[in-house]
Amino acid sequence: MREVKIIQYLKEHPAYCSKQQLAERLGVSSRTISADIKTINETSRKFGFQILHQRGAGYRLDISSTPMFNTYFKQLFKEEQQVLLSPTERKTTILLLLLFANDYLTINQISETLDVSDSTIKKDLQQIKKELKANDLTLYAKPYYGYRIIGFEEKRRMMILQLLRNEMPQPQLTTEYAEFLTAFDEQSFRSFLIQLVQHYDIKMNDSVLDNIVLHVILLGFRIKQHNFIKEELQPFQEADSYAKLTKDITDYLNVHEGILLPENEQIYLSQQLYGKMLAVNEFAQYDELYGYIGQALSTIDEKYHTMFSQDRELKEALTLHVAPLLQRLYTGHQLENPIIEDVYTRYANVFTITYEFIQLISDTIEVSVSKDEMGYLAIYFAASLEKKSQEEIKRYKKIAVICATGGGASYFLKTKLEQIFVNAEVRTFSVIEAAGIDDTVDLIISTVPIELQESSIPVIYTQALLTEKEIKKIQKDLLLIQENQKLTADLDNQLLALFSEGNFQISSTDDYLSSLKDRAERLETIGEAEVGYTELVLQREQLVDTIYQNGVAGPHPMEAKAIREGIDVVILRPPTVFKEKQVKLIFLINISNGHLFLHKEISRLMIRMIDDQELDKHLDKIKNYQDFSQYLREMIEKG
Repeated sequence: MREVKIIQYLKEHPAYCSKQQLAERLGVSSRTISADIKTINETSRKFGFQILHQRGAGYRLDISSTPMFNTYFKQLFKEEQQVLLSPTERKTTILLLLLFANDYLTINQISETLDVSDSTIKKDLQQIKKELKANDLTLYAKPYYGYRIIGFEEKRRMMILQLLRNEMPQPQLTTEYAEFLTAFDEQSFRSFLIQLVQHYDIKMNDSVLDNIVLHVILLGFRIKQHNFIKEELQPFQEADSYAKLTKDITDYLNVHEGILLPENEQIYLSQQLYGKMLAVNEFAQYDELYGYIGQALSTIDEKYHTMFSQDRELKEALTLHVAPLLQRLYTGHQLENPIIEDVYTRYANVFTITYEFIQLISDTIEVSVSKDEMGYLAIYFAASLEKKSQEEIKRYKKIAVICATGGGASYFLKTKLEQIFVNAEVRTFSVIEAAGIDDTVDLIISTVPIELQESSIPVIYTQALLTEKEIKKIQKDLLLIQENQKLTADLDNQLLALFSEGNFQISSTDDYLSSLKDRAERLETIGEAEVGYTELVLQREQLVDTIYQNGVAGPHPMEAKAIREGIDVVILRPPTVFKEKQVKLIFLINISNGHLFLHKEISRLMIRMIDDQELDKHLDKIKNYQDFSQYLREMIEKG
C-alpha cells in the first residue's frame, strides 16, 4: 500500500524529499508519486497532517495534530497488513509479532492479523521453531494460551535487528512498533549522534551509523515495553570515548524521548557501541595488525597469483576495517549488511579470498564471521582488483593496429583506441605492413586474422568501427590475456568453451546438496577436477551458500581444484529449495586458482540470467543442450 509507505518515509526523513527519491524508493514513476500525494492530501487535513510541496526542493510531511495523525497512521498500518505477503515476508512478520509480543499469541490471532489460514500459520511456525533454535531462542506452546518466545532479551533484540535489516526492504511491523517509530524523532537523534561522533573524534561509516541508530531505537522501544536485560552485566572498562558517548545518548533519550535507561541497559549500550566503532586515539595499537594483514595478503598472493600485498591503499583500508571487526568478533556484535545479496552475486570471485583472509588474521581465536561482515571485506578486494586492472591497461606504451579497410576506418579505430590507452602510442598498419611490426610493440589489435612468425606479442581481435560494447570487450580480452598468460584471447569464446554437452543435465532431484555431490564426484571421476573437489564444494555451500536471486546458483569449491576448466550445468525441474531459497539453475564452477577475472565474468553472465524477467519461460523451453547453448549465446551476446 503506497499511501502508508509514502507517509512513513516522509515521517522518517523530515527534510524535503524529491519526487525522484520517492519514486526510486517505491519503485514507481514520478507521475505515480504525484498522483498518490494528491490523493493523500484530499483528505489529510481532517487527520491532522498534510504533505507540503516546495518547487526545487520536493515534499515534506507537516503534522498539525500528532494524536489525530497517530490514530490515522495506526489504521493505515492495519489495512496494509491485509496485503498478501510472500512466504518469506509472512514468516518474517510472524517472527516479529512473536518477538515483540509481551504475552502469548494464538494461531487465530496471527492468522487474523495476516489474513491467512490457520493451517498456513501452523506450517510457518514449524520453520520458525528451527530458526529460533539456531538463534538460541525457543518457541514455547501452552495449551489454550498460544505461543510465545522464550530466551534472553539480548538474543531477542539481536534477532529483531537482523530481521529488520535483512529480511525485507520494508518489513511489516507490529502496530506498537510502528507507532513508536512514528513518535520517535529519528532524524533529530541521527543529527545528535553525528555531532557526538565528530566531537569525540570517532571513526564511523554510514553503515555503522545506521546500525547504531536502529539499535538505539529498538533499545528505546523495548524499554518502553518494560522488556529489560535481566542478566546482570559487568561495568564496561573500555575507552573513555564510549563511556561518554553512552552517557550522552542516555541523557538524550531521557530528555527528548522520555526513555530512562537503567544502569544495566547503559552497560549493554556501551558494549554495543564498542563492538561497532573504533576511536581514533586507539589507532596506534593497530600497527602490529597492519603487519599481520600484509603477511596474510602475501600468502594469498602466492596462492591466487594476485598482487594485493603491493596495494598500500588496500592494506590501510583493511587495517581500519579489521580492527573494529576483531573487536566485534570478541564481543559477539557483528554488523548487518543491507546490500549483501547484491555484493555476493557481483563479487563471488573474491568471497573465497575473503574467507581465507579472515582465517589468516584470526587464527588465534575461535570466530564465526557472518556473511554480512564478509561482504564488507569482499568489496575492498574487488576494488583492489579493479584498480589493478586499470593500472595494467596503462602499462601498454606502444600499440599496433591492423585494419584491412584503411582510410577513414583506420583513423577512426586509432582515435578510439587512444581514448582507452591514454599513455600509449597507437600506430596503424595495413595487412601487408604487418610483417614489419617489431618486438618494441606491446600489443597488437587487429580487425582481420593475422599470422606473425615467432612473435611473443599478444593479439586482440576487434571490429573496424568500435562501439562502446566492443571497447569494453577489448579491455576484458586484455585482462583475460594477462590472467591466462596467453597471446590471444576472446572472452565470449572463452565463456562458451567452459560449457559442454557432457557437462549438462536436466534433473528432477529435490535435494540440492545431493545433486551437487553427484555432479562434483562425476567431475573428479572423469578427470576434470582433482580429488577433494567435491568435499570443498559442499564445505563452501554449508558455510555460505551460493544461491543467488531468481533461483540461480553458482557453487564452487573453497579452493580451486580444476584439471580441465569448465562449468557443469544442471536445470532442476521442478525447482528445489535449500535453506529456504529456491534453486532452478545450477552452474557448478570448476576453474583454476588465480582466474579471478574469469570467475568475475562468469558471475556477470549469471547476473544477466538473474535479471532475465523471462528466465522461467526460457528454462521451460530448454529440452536439450542445443537449446541451452542457444540461450547461453543470447545471454553472452548481451555483453
